[in-house]
Amino acid sequence: MIEIRHFRYFLAVAQEMHFTRAARTLHIAQPALSQNIRHIEEEIGAPLFIRRNNRDLALTPVGKVFYAEALRTLEQVERSKHVIDSAVRGEMGSLSVGFTVTTILGELPDRLRAFSEACPDVELITRELPIDALLAKLRSGQLEIICIDSAPIDPDLESVALPPLPLVVALNWKHRLAGHRAPLPLAKLAGEIFILPTPYRDYTLYDMFVRLCREAGFEPRCKYYADSAVGGIGLVAANLAVDLMHELPMIQCPKEVVWKRVTPDIPLEMRLVWRRGDMTDTMRKFLALV
Repeated sequence: MIEIRHFRYFLAVAQEMHFTRAARTLHIAQPALSQNIRHIEEEIGAPLFIRRNNRDLALTPVGKVFYAEALRTLEQVERSKHVIDSAVRGEMGSLSVGFTVTTILGELPDRLRAFSEACPDVELITRELPIDALLAKLRSGQLEIICIDSAPIDPDLESVALPPLPLVVALNWKHRLAGHRAPLPLAKLAGEIFILPTPYRDYTLYDMFVRLCREAGFEPRCKYYADSAVGGIGLVAANLAVDLMHELPMIQCPKEVVWKRVTPDIPLEMRLVWRRGDMTDTMRKFLALV
């Protein structure tokens, strides 16, 4: 059997065209090197070297073919080692990440970009779904990590928090409170028509906003629902309502919309969630960068 070391021994002799110098380069005894070359020749059934003038070595026609194959073989070995080392470090393969329509507008895109730049050989597979669907796919193994805006109470799941996002209200620039000094007391929005998250898509946020309004002393008048923050901003730009939401870095507001920080501030803590005890090297790399 021809082993990787045999290719290295052969190439050393072929490049030096001298057994003693090649043995010195390889840090092995010259008789041992000669024995390894004979082993290769016995395996392939043909000589690799001939002597000219009883002194100089030269490659036989078979030796020239073997030389090209030995180079390709060792190059492939080095490539394979690099690929395996990258896989061990979590820098190859794939990573499936799920998020809601809200969390993809927060801190997550910057984290995904940083990971993609650090690990360009990892294929990122992403899905946007409601929270319940994300949790179901996470538990079934169809997703490895999800980003949601609440911490699930489940002993089989682990999570880590991303930087919290402050509570704001989006107002049309013509609104009576558009020029009010921030932070804006939530009680001043009593009587306004609100845009709220669609309950079936994000009940956690819907429930939070309704509870905040009630604690501020009024019942929110909800005339519009929005599946996404972008949809809500569009309704505000049309001066149809105000939108209580969390400040999302990825949203660029039209000129007709202004943000106002709100008090009391209930920050939104987005969390990365994964299955307990099911941590791959790629997931570990992603979480370390995050």
